[in-house]
Amino acid sequence: MRRKSASASESKIQVPERALIQRINRALALRGEKILRSRPLRGKTFRGKPVYPPVGRFYRVSAKERAILARDVDLVAVAHELELLHPWEVCEAQVPTEA
Repeated sequence: MRRKSASASESKIQVPERALIQRINRALALRGEKILRSRPLRGKTFRGKPVYPPVGRFYRVSAKERAILARDVDLVAVAHELELLHPWEVCEAQVPTEA
């Protein structure tokens, strides 16, 4: 019988941000909603990071009403709310990079 190493049981599969957006949008399409990604403002940075418009990096819109429903949407929180991320998955953007 093979034993799992501690690191194998704790490892999580990384889900790309784009794939997570697609999962969320498929679920929200039933309600006539979707998540959009805004582009950073051209030539604007703050402490080396891009600056986004007032709606934030991600925002939720209603296709029917043509209105913004939520600003500064947290993809991971929405994915957990809609039960789209499995316990063994983590969003690629959340994984800390090693220096």
